[in-house]
Amino acid sequence: MQDLSRQKELEEKLNHQIAVKEKLLTEYKENFKLLFNASADILFDFDIAANQVSISNAYQKEFVYPISNMTPEEDWISNIHPDDKEAVIKDYLRVLSSGEIEWNYNFRFLRADHSAVNVLSRAILIRNAAGKAYRMIGYIHDTSKQIVLKPRLKKEILSKEKQLAGALEAARQTERLAPGK
Repeated sequence: MQDLSRQKELEEKLNHQIAVKEKLLTEYKENFKLLFNASADILFDFDIAANQVSISNAYQKEFVYPISNMTPEEDWISNIHPDDKEAVIKDYLRVLSSGEIEWNYNFRFLRADHSAVNVLSRAILIRNAAGKAYRMIGYIHDTSKQIVLKPRLKKEILSKEKQLAGALEAARQTERLAPGK
């Protein structure tokens, strides 16, 4: 009788510990989802073996594609700009087959309305003991605005440098012409 009561006590204790851990896991998952979807960048977690991806809501907001039942092969690759697709896939496959743990690539991605957006995709590959990649976690960032603004910024900087050089020269001229110098 004593053995059964001890066993029951241990089972209750174990069930309580399991319940606490399950609650913590649920809270962790909820917090992770909130954080995952709070980013303006598109965050992704790609299970390479299962060919399934978890992707943040920013994907749907940015590219206007539905997220449900998304697979990388069917959705991500098919929406790479046709002129960039071969090079992106080649580099992606190169990184998968190498021992590298980081992948960075700039390319154009097609939105649902078929307009192209320049993006930077960065990811970390997680590999098993044999070196085979089984998971990829990363983000996709829209670089279109930076690409458009970069030449404007350079032009603005050159203009300001010319203004500064002109002002400096005018100050030197004024100093030379000032009486008592």
